[in-house]
This record gives sequence, structure tokens and C-alpha cells, in this order.
Amino acid sequence: MNAQKGQMMILIVVIISAMVLGAVALNSFIMVSELRQVTDARLSGAAIFAADTGIECILFHEFGNDTYSSVSCPTAPGSPGSSSDIQTLPNGATFSFVLVSKTAAASVWRATGTDGSGKSTRSLQITLQNI
Repeated sequence: MNAQKGQMMILIVVIISAMVLGAVALNSFIMVSELRQVTDARLSGAAIFAADTGIECILFHEFGNDTYSSVSCPTAPGSPGSSSDIQTLPNGATFSFVLVSKTAAASVWRATGTDGSGKSTRSLQITLQNI
């Protein structure tokens, strides 16, 4: 009888240890995914700010002021569908912009920014209407 009680005790310890190990593994997985989301949010922010810099360059080109103090803007494409050169920002993020369409009434531009690691890309679009 006593031998069976010892075997039962060992079996219970093994089962409880497996449950604790499973809980720790699940908790670690959740923590790693949360950390990955935080990192992705930072990269997404860098990409959106790079795209915003592209929008600023578009506005400088469209309103006749091609001087931009901290970043030299690439030359604006002249025909729809053509894109600017890729410009690298000091933080490693890059941006470019493309003239999507141009009519007598309006021109549509799209700026695309990518973070320094290339993991996150964001685009912004602006429509400039001729009044």
C-alpha cells in the first residue's frame, strides 16, 4: 500500500509541475508578443513621420518653395505614375512620393514612408485642388 502512495505522490508532483511549466510558457509567449507590438508601434511611428516628411516636400514643391531646412527634398515627378527618388532621413527612415493623378481641377499625391529597419511602411495621400 505504501508503495502505491509514493507513486501517486510522484505522479501528482509531475502533473502539477507540467501545469506550472505550461502556465509559465504561455505567460512568456504573451509577454514576447506584447513586446513585439510595442516595437512595431515605434517603427510604425517612424514610418508615418517619414511619410509626413514626403507630404511636406510635396507642399514645398507645389507652392514654389523648394528649400527645406533639414532634409533636401527629391525633385518632384512631372507625370502621373512617376515617383520621386527615395530620400533617407537622419534616423534611417526613408520616404518617396508619387504623383497619382493630375487634372485641371486637382492633383493627387501619395507619400510613402518606411522605418529604418524596413519592417513598417505607411502611406499618406493629399489632394490639392485648383480653385
